[in-house]
Parts: sequence; C-alpha cells; structure tokens
Amino acid sequence: LLLLLLLCNLISEDSYFGFLLLLVFASMVVPVKDYQWSETEEYVEIVVPLKGVKKTKADVFASDMYVKVNFPPFLFEVDLAEAVNEQESKAVIGDGVVKFNLIKREHKLWGHLAFKGSREELFQRRLDAQERHRKKTQDNEVEMKRISHEKDREAVRRQMKLEEDQRKKRERKIEEEKEKFDEQIEVANKASKQVVDKKTIKELPPIRKTTKIGFSFSKRQFTTPERETFKEQEEEWLKKQTEARRAIAQAKDGDAHAFEYEDKGRAFFAHGDIQSAINAFTSAITLEPANGRLYSMRAACHLKVNDLHASCSDSSKALSLFVPPVAANATDRLKTHLRRAAALEMLDDQESALFDYKKALEINPHDEKVKELVEKLSLSLKNDISQKIK
Repeated sequence: LLLLLLLCNLISEDSYFGFLLLLVFASMVVPVKDYQWSETEEYVEIVVPLKGVKKTKADVFASDMYVKVNFPPFLFEVDLAEAVNEQESKAVIGDGVVKFNLIKREHKLWGHLAFKGSREELFQRRLDAQERHRKKTQDNEVEMKRISHEKDREAVRRQMKLEEDQRKKRERKIEEEKEKFDEQIEVANKASKQVVDKKTIKELPPIRKTTKIGFSFSKRQFTTPERETFKEQEEEWLKKQTEARRAIAQAKDGDAHAFEYEDKGRAFFAHGDIQSAINAFTSAITLEPANGRLYSMRAACHLKVNDLHASCSDSSKALSLFVPPVAANATDRLKTHLRRAAALEMLDDQESALFDYKKALEINPHDEKVKELVEKLSLSLKNDISQKIK
C-alpha cells in the first residue's frame, strides 16, 4: 500500500519517472510458496494454485529433474531432488490448480522435494535438464518425420503394386484372346483344306501391275479414322459437347440457378442420358462449387458409364464438403461412400472399398445389404491373404 501511494505521488510530480516505476512494478515476478506436495515410493504429487489466473495463461514445463509453471505475475519452479520418468509423468490443469503426477525412476522415498546444493550446482543441473528435454523433443520430431516419410513411401509402393497387378491382368487377358483367336484360325484353315479339291483349282490370273495412289485426310475432331458405323454417335457427342459448353457459359454470365441444372441432371439420369446429366451437374457445380451433393450425383453418373477414376474423384470431393458429419447430411454421405466403394471395387482396390463400406455401415448400422457387402468383401480379402501365404 505504501509503495502504491509512493507511485501515485511520483506520477503526480514526475509522470515519466513514475511511469518507469510502474513498468518495473508490473514486471516483478512473485514466486509461489503455498504449493502442496506428497510422495510415495513410486510417484510424487505436486499441487500448485493458480491464484485466480486463467488456465489459458499458464505455461507448464516439466523435464526429468525440473518443473516450472509460469502464470504472470506468479512463478513456480523447483529442481527435483531425484530424476523422474518424463514419458510416464503428466500434468493436469483444472479447478484453479496445476496438478503434477511425477513417476519416480527409482522407487524410494526422497524425504524432500527440492534439490539441495550450491547455486552453481543448481544452475548447471537445470541447464542439463533443459538440454536433455530439448534434445528429446528434437529426436521426437525427427522420428515423427521418419514415420510420416515411411507412410508416404508405403502408399506409393501400394499404388505401384496395384498398377502393376492391373497391367499384368490386362496382358493376361490380351494373351488369352490372342490364343483363342489363333485356335479359331487354325480350325478354320483345317476345315478349308478338307473342302478344297486340288483338281478344281483353276489357273490363277496374272499379277496386276502396281501403281501409286495419292490421298489426304480430312480434318476431324477425333483421333481415330472415320467409320460409317460410328458417324451418328460421333455427331451426337459433338452436339452434346457444344450444348454443354454453351450451358456453362450461360450459367456463368446469366441468372441461372444451381438447382435448375440439378433438376435437369436428375431428369437426364432417370431417362438414361448420362452424358447430358454429367453436363447439367457440371453447370450446377460451376454455379455452386461448395455443394457436395452435386459432386456426389455426378459421381453416380461417372459410375454409370464406368468412368471409375472420375467417380472416385467426385466422391472424395463430395465427402470433403459434407462437414461437419451431422444427421442432416447422413443420407448423402451414405450414398457417396457406397458409390466410391463400388468404383474402387471395380478398380480391384478391395481394401479401400472395404473401408468405404464400413463407413457406410457406421452411418446406417441397420442396412442389411451393406452388411452383406462388408462380410463378402472381408471374406474375399481373407482368402486372398491365405492364398498369398500358401
């Protein structure tokens, strides 16, 4: 009280000098002495009162031989008499106190909490404890980076293996088709040899003279040669692409609404016009890119035409927009997980497909159809693992 009166007097006489004294007074540290501690042979318990300071302003530090709680203007610190297990020890802030539960390295009674020694020994001991804590934190960060790097490498290896398996599967299928075709040719040749009578073979006409014929290719929108059988489908596809680009441009410049294109997309999908449905949902997404339901419905269209990678991409985008996961978007999340699971299963990524089926089952645990899919895929994976082991 006398100090405050003195400060008030100095401020009134010399504002600058009084302001400096106020800064010095504000920066003073008040050590905490009214803490409580107890011990057993296994652990030490320390309770430090926060003295009305909010717990968010309390800075707690603990190492194997040093404990500190800084909650300005108060400070509690103690150099422990013996070492504790830093990994198993813990500190809890609540109910106006900081409570330490420190596990002893050696099971014995200390008899006193603080280390007894000279100031030089205490200072060196504290520096060593802080250095050990810093090194341990650095080692933990290095280990976490190593684990993260290993996970990334494992994901790349799995992707490479999946692509290699798919490539081999395609090669086997091509080889089987080739062998089947060769067998058919061989059978046809044998049959023709049996029918042809050598006596009926007439003298062949002379070989015609060769010449060169010049030709040029007309411009096309497609990289493949023109075929009469595909001309109608190609013209229809070009027409739809032109209409889609025009619709997207109108959606950006006009007064169209996303729900209008959503209704059109649903109608096209119901009538089997999948490409028009994709174009409509794309226009809706252009107007409302944060609507996860639009991505989910476009994923259903891609799945319908076996564009599996596009279906997975749209499903993942939709799930990232259905946040937070609440009851209002539960039905959309359920459908999206099932669509991505179906696409992944067709891509022969059974583990990822099983993950999405399980997510769908978490949303609706009473869906018997999803339960059957989870059981069936789990059994298939177990059989694959058993065969690999054999």
